Amino acid sequence: QLYFIQSNLSMNDPVVERYVAICRSLKKRFMRKPNIAEARDNFYSLGKQLLAAGNKEYAVSCYVSASQCEDQLGNTVGETNALTKAATLFLQLEKDKQMLCIASNETYLAAGIDCYNKAVTKLIDTHKQDLALKLCVELGCLLVDMGHIPDAEPHFIKASTLINPGNISFQVVVLKKLCYCKTYCRNYMGALETLDKLVYLINLSTSMQEEKMTAHLQDTLQHCEIATLLLLLIVNTPFLHLSPQHKYFCLSVSVTMTTLCYHDNITCYHDNIV
Repeated sequence: QLYFIQSNLSMNDPVVERYVAICRSLKKRFMRKPNIAEARDNFYSLGKQLLAAGNKEYAVSCYVSASQCEDQLGNTVGETNALTKAATLFLQLEKDKQMLCIASNETYLAAGIDCYNKAVTKLIDTHKQDLALKLCVELGCLLVDMGHIPDAEPHFIKASTLINPGNISFQVVVLKKLCYCKTYCRNYMGALETLDKLVYLINLSTSMQEEKMTAHLQDTLQHCEIATLLLLLIVNTPFLHLSPQHKYFCLSVSVTMTTLCYHDNITCYHDNIV
């Protein structure tokens, strides 16, 4: 069943009439199969024209319908490209509402996330993890940019499971974004665990390659130390209950148990880290 334009346009509007005509061409007729490839091309053509005219709301319907045609044709690349285009348009429509301060029921947001998820699932099913990883990170970053940080966290978690273990630099990027989301959502223990994993990966990478740590990785380690300290102050766990790794960390930076328990500026630290 094809996605249909849902709007208050009249059925006599030229845009709706052309869309309906393309949909009708897909109906089975006596002794004749529908030309799905032709309908797909027509959806793409109408979508491009609508985009050129600035009608994102109607263009997105064409790309969703085109993706369904690509699915019936067995064209995975075309389907994921069409879904990604539709998802991007849905999120742009949501951002447009934000910029205009228009109340939103987040329908566009949900539709955009759904299109991204369908594209990611299709790529994983066809063993294209690298492309699926790219889409997960892309969606996560878009959601963070839009202020939907809790919604972004699952996509960074998904991305972390798709990364090649040998790609340390990309793992560092994703884990940093994941740590930010967890901290924003006040999941401080989760953020600490993510920081520990981040530090472990950086140290493991440099030890395995037997090379000097790059300036970028050194900066990342320093930021991890600062973030770990602030998170430990917020969590306020007694020294004896800390993990061995965090005990060593506290001793190395000369943080006493009294400081952890009675620091006067915990709220200030919390504001800084968020």
